[in-house]
Amino acid sequence: MSSSQLVEQRVRNRIIEWLELIVEYEASPPGFDLNEVLNQWEDWNPCATTNSESYPTPVYTSSETVLLVSVHHAWQEFCGATPQIITQDSSELIKPQWATLVSVATSALGELNKRGKLPEDHASSFSQTEA
Repeated sequence: MSSSQLVEQRVRNRIIEWLELIVEYEASPPGFDLNEVLNQWEDWNPCATTNSESYPTPVYTSSETVLLVSVHHAWQEFCGATPQIITQDSSELIKPQWATLVSVATSALGELNKRGKLPEDHASSFSQTEA
């Protein structure tokens, strides 16, 4: 069992939860503000270096990786279009960068949900077609 793979599986699960949060944010806002939601992306992604190597196989497929890198770029664009501290979520949610982030997050979530969340107590075995 690879402990690094197990950690990556847990991170994958948190990324899926974050994507769900973004996709559902307007319809079902969490108990915290948009600042916290945006900052959580950095909890699970190495902000300055997010690229295809940030999402290792076999925990992520190549198509999942491409979409997650796209999410990262959309996240950067949205963050760049907002003030350092967001005081009114509603004024930020009307920006085109938000719509782009939600759209890309929706695509990524759909792709990650094909395999779903992975076990958090043991490293998964993957077939060649899954990786």
